[in-house]
Parts: sequence; structure tokens; C-alpha cells
Amino acid sequence: MSFEKYLVTQPQLAQAMRWNVDDSSLSGSQRSLAVIVNALLEHADRLDASELRTLSETLHAYTQDVEQRENAAWKIIMERTRPTS
Repeated sequence: MSFEKYLVTQPQLAQAMRWNVDDSSLSGSQRSLAVIVNALLEHADRLDASELRTLSETLHAYTQDVEQRENAAWKIIMERTRPTS
């Protein structure tokens, strides 16, 4: 079973599969996503289930941390831009 089969079901990842990592018009996050997606395409099929689960759990924990920090930042921005009476 190919990892690519799963990537193409996610529009953002499917798009990143087509990006050239050397394309200077990509934003920093787009280039990073393209590099990561390409690395996964090249190497994910060589990982065993335990390694994939560890990677998945680590990404999940990191995602939760990033979401909390982003939400806190947005809260500060919204408070600072709220009109005062």
C-alpha cells in the first residue's frame, strides 16, 4: 500500500505534492510543506507501524501546542483591535 494513496485524499497535501521546492514564488510555509510531503512520499513506505504511530502521535501533540499558541495570539490581537466605547 502506498502512502501517496492517503496524501491525495487531503487537498492541501495533494497540492503540495505538485509544488517544486525550489520555486521561489512559494511562501515559507508552502515550501516547508512541499519538503515534508516529498520526504514522506520518498520514505514513509519504509517505516513500520510503530514508527508511523510514533510520528503521528508526535505530530498530533505538536499540533495541539501550536493551536493553543495561535489561539492565544489571536485572542490578544482581537482584544487590541476591539473598538473602545
